[in-house]
Amino acid sequence: MPPSPLGIETETLLSYLSGQREHALGILDGLDADAMRCPVLPSGWTCLGLIQHLALDVERFWFRAVVAGEPAVIASLAATPDARRVAPDVLGAAVFDRYRREIDLAHAIIAATPQDAAPAWRPADLFGEFRLHSPRQIMPHVMTETACQAGHLDAARELIDGRSWFVLTDSNEVRVQTSGMPRRLMVAPRLPPRRPRSSLPPRPRPGRAQPPADRLAAGQRPDDRRGG
Repeated sequence: MPPSPLGIETETLLSYLSGQREHALGILDGLDADAMRCPVLPSGWTCLGLIQHLALDVERFWFRAVVAGEPAVIASLAATPDARRVAPDVLGAAVFDRYRREIDLAHAIIAATPQDAAPAWRPADLFGEFRLHSPRQIMPHVMTETACQAGHLDAARELIDGRSWFVLTDSNEVRVQTSGMPRRLMVAPRLPPRRPRSSLPPRPRPGRAQPPADRLAAGQRPDDRRGG
């Protein structure tokens, strides 16, 4: 097999990041437009708002602004102070299309940028002393942020209509729900049933003889010397 043009490190990071992106999109597959805009937690965020957050505050910010230093993107950041709030006149399909477009643009930047390259731009007024110094650090950060939001979307979807992304069947087979039809992700080994803790014999203490079995059967504690 020929080596990846991206290199094994970048290819591996991108593979895991793409998995989290797929998760964030897949858990919302089939959810109707009204539910997509309905907040399910007191904080008020919506599923559509989290997708827009991932598009603008995560993909666009970290790759197009920080890594690539695109002037137009940097200048536009102030125009979206809270990407989690989707305007009523913005179509849900447009938000999803924007997220996929930002992913494609991020891929192009990742492919063109060495893993140890310094960021082209750093936000002076954000994050305090926190700094990410290269795509090698930025990609895992974006992966973590995407996984976090995908988990939030998991919980929201289950609260809305009971659907969940990972399903453990009776045969211990883990499946991923997509478009209403689960596909197999992995198989977990079936473990033997654990013995109830109460059925385990008491462990003898070091340096002391184990009490007779008839005393244990009568319910006497191993260290109870009453009754002879």
